[in-house]
Amino acid sequence: MIPLLLLLTLLASIVFWLHQTGTRTQPRRMSVFSEILAHETGSFPKKTECPPTTIHGAIFLEKLPPLESLIALFQEKIKSEERFMSTIAYDFRRSKYDFVPAKGDIDFHGHHVIQATVSDEDGIRAYVESTFHRTWKKEIAEGRPLWYFHLIENTGGLSAIVLELHHAIGDGMSLVLFFSTLYTDKDGQNLPTPKATKSISKSKTRVNPYYAAAVIVRAFFKIVLGSVIMEDTQTLIKTPHKGYVYDRGVRKIIQFPPMSLEAVKDIKNALGCSVNDIMTSVLGGALRRYLRHRNDPFIHYPLLQIRALMPYGFPRRAASPDQPQPILKNGWTLISVPLSVRATPTATARAKETQATMDMIKLSGEPYIASTLQDLVYNVAGYDVAAQIQADFVFRHTMTFTNVPAFDKNPYICGERILHVQPYVCNAVPQMSIMSCAGGLYGNFVVNPETFVEAELLGQFVVKELEELAKENGVTTPILLQV
Repeated sequence: MIPLLLLLTLLASIVFWLHQTGTRTQPRRMSVFSEILAHETGSFPKKTECPPTTIHGAIFLEKLPPLESLIALFQEKIKSEERFMSTIAYDFRRSKYDFVPAKGDIDFHGHHVIQATVSDEDGIRAYVESTFHRTWKKEIAEGRPLWYFHLIENTGGLSAIVLELHHAIGDGMSLVLFFSTLYTDKDGQNLPTPKATKSISKSKTRVNPYYAAAVIVRAFFKIVLGSVIMEDTQTLIKTPHKGYVYDRGVRKIIQFPPMSLEAVKDIKNALGCSVNDIMTSVLGGALRRYLRHRNDPFIHYPLLQIRALMPYGFPRRAASPDQPQPILKNGWTLISVPLSVRATPTATARAKETQATMDMIKLSGEPYIASTLQDLVYNVAGYDVAAQIQADFVFRHTMTFTNVPAFDKNPYICGERILHVQPYVCNAVPQMSIMSCAGGLYGNFVVNPETFVEAELLGQFVVKELEELAKENGVTTPILLQV
């Protein structure tokens, strides 16, 4: 056992060093994570009966642009992305899933661009919720691309354009980057692409091998123990997975009020941390408030543990004339983040505790270790073993949390101004997702209402936690976005 651990640690050390120095192996058609997500039940074993993960990105406007203008724009932009023109098929020769060209022409006037009408924004959310459990079996069997544009006209408020995407095609940053190709400013000029890249040039920096070995060993054991031993406290919000069978419960979108990105940045500047640190801390504080409201029996338990799975996106490489980079890809892994939910005296103390946790994760190289181990297990032991480990890992956690930056200014699409955005992700465990755009911070929870009773309180508790942070740190900028 010890030699195996040493070998895995050595391999992880090499990968961590390669990432630090900018070295890269040959590009691959489908990443290991995309291959795993391409399976019938995504990254989980078939016995779980989980649908594959689908991600949704929604943009809200006063009114929808003309249909033909949108279709012309979609046709122009998707043709440069191979995955938009492909479907998933099993390659029996290689015994792996891969992307293959879709059959026939893409139907923009009925199949892949879907029109719907609702009477209010609740109707938009209900419409999106109805797509959460799509299995994609029919699309794959027919050789169709694995995406849809939904044009939702709202007769009683803001309308929406929703891109629904099979997760094997791309991640949350892919969604943002693709939407960025559709946007212009009010004068019709293209907007700068959101920052998600790093230079292709190789760094001369070398990591101290003793330090690298120490932090990698620590991160390695954290990942292994998190998969097979450690489990979150069975609070009222811990999703029950008896025998690892997906609960197949209804999933509801609980949006919280639009918040001021300026206020959050003022708080993070006062504390000397990042926006992501602040929002991770806020998630812990909001969950603590919610559990206290419901008189959870574990709320005063000194060893209370609630962790969030956080997608860690690896920096993308900048495109060059001789090496263009695709927008659609899965360049990420999951890391485990303990939330500050115990009897911490103040919101500021919770934020400081969260910052220390996140700093340690960043220093340890944990995301690279997790990615390396996942690749190794999948390639050596196969999908069944890798999927079981993933299920053990995910179902031992309480939440998933993702934070995706977008644009500093209000973008336009076909001449119509985009007023706000929402990322929606339905997952095996409850998820909080946030996205920034034009000075606003927009987000939501996707939860099972049978587990999260009075789920509408979650958004209120997010705002209260931020207001407490602002008050404790002398920040006077209003938390709620001033329209």
